[in-house]
Amino acid sequence: MNHLQDAIQTSLDAKLRAQIGHLAIANMAQQAEIEVLRAELARLNALKEPATRKGPLSSGSSDRPPAG
Repeated sequence: MNHLQDAIQTSLDAKLRAQIGHLAIANMAQQAEIEVLRAELARLNALKEPATRKGPLSSGSSDRPPAG
């Protein structure tokens, strides 16, 4: 390769590496956002869980005393 081709190749390589770096950073940011959303979903599910346990399919005790 001549000097011009080497310079072009070097420039393209640098641009590609920069794009890969930006994509990697964006990916890490998205992964962090996903973790935040998972934690929020777990928190909301935990808040909902006690109300769900009182339903007819639960194996726990009822809030009402036994009839009799």
